Amino acid sequence: MVNAHRLFKERLHRLARKHHAMGKGYVMRLMPDGLMVPEPVRLRIELPYRVTTLLIVALLVFKGFLIASLGTQPYQDRLFTLDGGTLVEQAGAWIMQPDRISVFIADRISLVLQ
Repeated sequence: MVNAHRLFKERLHRLARKHHAMGKGYVMRLMPDGLMVPEPVRLRIELPYRVTTLLIVALLVFKGFLIASLGTQPYQDRLFTLDGGTLVEQAGAWIMQPDRISVFIADRISLVLQ
């Protein structure tokens, strides 16, 4: 009796999950045997190429501005401090490593700042 009750609760849980998924939208799929089966619609987050490109350019300009305003050695010291921190800080230190483009931008910005 206890086993039947547990199986019933599991079936109710599966039905509730399926109902919740179908509530977000579904499409009817025609199977090869002619049976129509509903499938939930999967929501995907897509970033347009322009937005992605703009975010990368903004990050490079930000890094260049930081390098130009702080100086190369103090910037490296701050990255070294971040590299010894938590996993998120280490990821930030990896992303903020100076590269050719950000150093080039820093050189151009330092000409303006002087």
